[in-house]
Amino acid sequence: MSSIIPDKSCPEDSSSTVLSPHTSLRWGNAHVFTVIDDEGQKYVVKDFRACRPLVRHTWARLMLWRESRAFIRLQHIDGTPGPAISLEGWAIKYPYIDGFTLREAMLNGHKLNQSFFEELEALVITVHNEAAVHLDLRNGRNILITNSGKPALIDFQTVIFTDYLPSFIRHLLFSIDFSGVYKHWDRALPGTLSKERRKTMDKVQFIRPLWFIKGYLLRKKFKRPQKK
Repeated sequence: MSSIIPDKSCPEDSSSTVLSPHTSLRWGNAHVFTVIDDEGQKYVVKDFRACRPLVRHTWARLMLWRESRAFIRLQHIDGTPGPAISLEGWAIKYPYIDGFTLREAMLNGHKLNQSFFEELEALVITVHNEAAVHLDLRNGRNILITNSGKPALIDFQTVIFTDYLPSFIRHLLFSIDFSGVYKHWDRALPGTLSKERRKTMDKVQFIRPLWFIKGYLLRKKFKRPQKK
């Protein structure tokens, strides 16, 4: 089992390295920050150690197990972080993907083209082919534009594995992921969605009031370092 201690942890008050404020004491949020190991590899760390014991031994372990399992399953897919390493049982670290979030891009007026969203859609399909759904892609913080201009997905804490689910439920969950992609696509490039894509987006929009992730208590609204 790996430890946080040997890592060269970046100063936690540096805006260039900290991805979230220390919100762990707010019931069950992880502290999310970056570290650099002895070989110069940069990682994201999700750390639940500051949570109360009841949370650490229940919710935190479930969240870390689920996200670690997703990273292992998807590690061969370009555009996902890769396998996670356990840190003392209460935290995990996984490779940092250089880039900036889709939300930042939209807020800053970054020009996006249709090929980016087509690649994002293809990435989501590849994830679905591994029997996994992200379920929080409406949150633009969970979609990255890498330094090479390619899409990437992060924060798989809401992941659901669909191996043994009935077909109609799988397709509903897949549609929820696609609706997130199409929402961003439609906002960035109005009028370019196909009829089928818009139909999927509108269908999920209709059932969104019932969706349990809306108002998700533990969603970490961390902010990645913005590119200058």
